[in-house]
Amino acid sequence: MSDLVYRGILRDADVRFAYAVCTELGNDAVLRHNCDPVSSHVLCRALGAGALTIPLLNPAERYTLRWNYAGAVKSVLVEARGDGGIRGFINPANLSDYVERRDQIHGTAGTVAVIKSDAERTLNTGTGQAGLLDVVQDLAFFFSTSDQVETAMVVMVGFAADPSRPVTLCQGFMIQALPGCDLELFERLRLRLDSPACRELIAERPRIDNHFERLVQALVGEEIPPVFSVDAGPTPIFRCSCSHARMRDLLATLGREELKAAAETGETLKLTCHFCSTHYEITPAEVRQALTELGS
Repeated sequence: MSDLVYRGILRDADVRFAYAVCTELGNDAVLRHNCDPVSSHVLCRALGAGALTIPLLNPAERYTLRWNYAGAVKSVLVEARGDGGIRGFINPANLSDYVERRDQIHGTAGTVAVIKSDAERTLNTGTGQAGLLDVVQDLAFFFSTSDQVETAMVVMVGFAADPSRPVTLCQGFMIQALPGCDLELFERLRLRLDSPACRELIAERPRIDNHFERLVQALVGEEIPPVFSVDAGPTPIFRCSCSHARMRDLLATLGREELKAAAETGETLKLTCHFCSTHYEITPAEVRQALTELGS
């Protein structure tokens, strides 16, 4: 089934939800960055969490999500845009070389930073503790505490021993309390979202677009009628905003001395975009032009 995002509202609970399938997105990211299995799992969970934020954005807005941990995972960065475009990377991409036990992946502490912006300005920004040591749960906790919007998220990822298509599933579900929501009811829904019944459905590869309806039914149980409104959001897809021109503009950050050395040797500079691993070659003529623009 193709990747998708749905947004909806549980009418009798004043709870909004988001459902995302981003298996193709996960495959694209893992292959771009040549991630090993451990890094693939963490990155796909972060991308799934990012996809669940798409319904919270207008088309011109974006979330920049950064997790930093004290363990082997130094950082994970995801940018999710309201038009469905997502990009991201993990450092390092070969976590298996650094960990022998699961608790070594995130370590004992971390932070999560969230920036909401549009093309013109930063709309809001915040940083919180990432004490749950999981990218999905730490982002949900950030929304619940820093943004004061009670939030629960679950993202499930599956893999196969196929180097050309390693990700078999990346699927997630999020609920958030709206104004007027009974917070005791929300807490019961939060617990139910993490129940075996819901997690099994999120871990199941969807065969039809309305797979999420089974999730909604399992979520509400007998508590409230499973009455909801739903709309399809933009398709989540790995899309980077890098270009040769943008990478050339970064030459100024290298400094005059390094650019002079490259110009004198006639060296072609090779730059790589961290977000998508696309390689760019900057010619000696472009290096000299950058020096001229710097006033050297």
